Amino acid sequence: MSSLSARVQQVLSPKAGKNIIVTVGNSLRADDGAGPYIGSKIKSRPDLIVFNAGYNPENIITNIVELDPVQVIFLDAANFGKKAGTVEVVDLKSIPEVTISTHTIPLSLVAKILEKDTKAAINFIGIQVKNVQLGDKLSPEVKESADKIIKQIKEEMYA
Repeated sequence: MSSLSARVQQVLSPKAGKNIIVTVGNSLRADDGAGPYIGSKIKSRPDLIVFNAGYNPENIITNIVELDPVQVIFLDAANFGKKAGTVEVVDLKSIPEVTISTHTIPLSLVAKILEKDTKAAINFIGIQVKNVQLGDKLSPEVKESADKIIKQIKEEMYA
């Protein structure tokens, strides 16, 4: 089991203040459920709040703004043309402003709103999908990567 890149580990490191993790995806579309899977394995605490936004991340904007976070990390399945299970920090500028995913409003727009209203660091971590057909099971590659992210979060943010 290879480790996460230094950049992913850096993003998953807690900052002083409130850290928010937003998991995004549809658990009924195989690997698109990676975000909700991760969110189900992490418990919120005063300095780490976890929101499972499902496929409507716009629904939690107000909740996040009210918490005045220093960092917001979105965890989502993605298709950036790499090997299944690859985990990368995705640049906000490379996320389409039109929705072509299961989300009703593009994550780039949600991020821009949060960036403006909170001044928090906004980061996206994507896991390369293998399968987004109907089904509730993650592919082995995506599950392995999701488990690495869970382990990293627990080691860094629960230390």
